[in-house]
Amino acid sequence: MKDMVMALKWVQKNIDKFGGDPNNVTIFGESAGGASIHLLLLSPMSKGLFHKAIAQSGCAVNPWAQGTPGAKRIAKDLNLESSDEKSVLKFLMDKSVEELYEIQNQTKDNMVASEIRPFGVVVEKNSKEPAFLPEEPMKLLAEKKFQQVPFMIGFTTNEGIAFEVFKNPEKPEGPALEDLIPWYLGYKVGTDESRALAAKIKKFYFGDEKQWQKNIAKKYDLLSDVMFLYGIYVTVMNQFHASKAPTYVYQVSIETQLNFFKKFTEVTVPGVSHCDDVGYLFKHFLSIKIVPGSIEEKSVTRFVKLWTNFAKYGNPTPDKNDSVLDVVWKPVTRKELDYLDIGEKLTMKTNPFSERINFWKEIYVNSPAAKKSECAYLKSV
Repeated sequence: MKDMVMALKWVQKNIDKFGGDPNNVTIFGESAGGASIHLLLLSPMSKGLFHKAIAQSGCAVNPWAQGTPGAKRIAKDLNLESSDEKSVLKFLMDKSVEELYEIQNQTKDNMVASEIRPFGVVVEKNSKEPAFLPEEPMKLLAEKKFQQVPFMIGFTTNEGIAFEVFKNPEKPEGPALEDLIPWYLGYKVGTDESRALAAKIKKFYFGDEKQWQKNIAKKYDLLSDVMFLYGIYVTVMNQFHASKAPTYVYQVSIETQLNFFKKFTEVTVPGVSHCDDVGYLFKHFLSIKIVPGSIEEKSVTRFVKLWTNFAKYGNPTPDKNDSVLDVVWKPVTRKELDYLDIGEKLTMKTNPFSERINFWKEIYVNSPAAKKSECAYLKSV
């Protein structure tokens, strides 16, 4: 993340040399890139280095977006637990790139919501150097400590499909329900409280199904909500309430031959997967030849125009008479969570997945973490 800050400083110094405007810089990314964009919004180090931001299918409060201070974890995996951080650093500095790669592979990453990941962005509360992230993302959001710039954020209709890639061969049926309780709620796996919450989650998503693991569609809904949607919802509701700049929310529902991830994994479940939107903005190794007049061509034109309009003007639909877009994308208001559904048509809708979102709102409000002052925001969204 500090490398990204350095890159943005370089852009500020040099963008005018190739026709750019240092006062009109837009950053955007997808998945981990989306979380990175949101983290840059929250970091004091990047203040003033950009003026608009787009986070696709990822934010700083998704349970997979943060990591642990890695030195102790690495030391344990290398049988160096008695060593201090400087000794571990020296050990690693003496290793080749190939050896470091193998060390990383030795460190288990289960990619479940209940565990903070071994590698990732960490809070630097007591750092003598300038801190990229001085507090937990949730606390920074609650205290309105983020850059107030036009913000675009969104999701797909079935983000959870992506977890086909992260299947644990030791658990082919998928993660246990307790593993889908986000770590930052403050529950400890195996306790009565954790098991009771897991039972509540099962009841909501699967009813009385005994073989709930076989209900793939509902399992993807659960993964979508836990790993992506609720974190995005919390981000939107906190930022638009506190920011003077507009927040635009979208959902991708279009399904064509350009949907990258489903094409890559050959998943046939209905819905738009995490990463499926990438193919409408960039070419990649699975890109097809686009036929003039096809839905693929129309969709690419729409995506590119919405994204570039936002980058230029801070408004994805500045021209109300635009025949290509034929929609006015309204920012979120205090009355409704307005969002643009990007399907075969562009349609404004309100309050996505409201029943599922409300279920998680109740869980978060009653969680152990919500009783702490830094999580007071949970009661306000």
